[in-house]
Amino acid sequence: KEAEMDQMRAHFISNVSHELRTPVTVLRSYIDTLYNYGNEFDYETQKEFIGTINQEIIRLNRMVNDILDFSRLESNMKIEKTLNNISQLVDDCVNQVSVLTKDNNVQIKITKDDNIPEFLFNYDSIERALTNLLSNAIKYSPENNNVDISIRANDETFKIAIHDNGIGIDKKYHGKIFAKFVQLDSAYTKKESSTGLGLTITKELVELHEGKISLVSEVNNGSTFIVEIPF
Repeated sequence: KEAEMDQMRAHFISNVSHELRTPVTVLRSYIDTLYNYGNEFDYETQKEFIGTINQEIIRLNRMVNDILDFSRLESNMKIEKTLNNISQLVDDCVNQVSVLTKDNNVQIKITKDDNIPEFLFNYDSIERALTNLLSNAIKYSPENNNVDISIRANDETFKIAIHDNGIGIDKKYHGKIFAKFVQLDSAYTKKESSTGLGLTITKELVELHEGKISLVSEVNNGSTFIVEIPF
């Protein structure tokens, strides 16, 4: 098992190095072109270049944050919980991914219970976890489709379910999808730079709150990720 884990870790480091190189190469190329030949382009072309640069910076920032978060979690990161409003947090997460929804022509629909109480949790950690799940749901949704979010609460727990109508995930992967250094077949990955750490980080951030995350999915029937956190 140790040898297998070492091999997976080495493969992961190699993969991350490659994925980090991709946006850096794109950025260098576009910035160099603008710097040397920008005066030869019209306004719309310059704007298109800057838009691409902005997207690559966002992608690069996301990957660096994944690596930093993973490193902190591996070092037994401690969190401070404060009294927060989970409904407001979900709204903030939806606003954060609004650029992705426009790029993918996806609508987000939210269903909430009334009067969900404030409770103690670490705002940044849960925001990070839910944003990861929302980003994935949008990324794997067909164009002109919906991502559905439901927020429910009882006397003991808060529960959020994020559902997409994408390709779904084969049941053979359900036990592996949150594991460290595990990569799925290419059918379940998008051709864009990624560390593949998003779900691992999400699971660990939820578990820092004594919560749990689960997956309900079938091939060609979409996926639902469910987060439960005790009040």
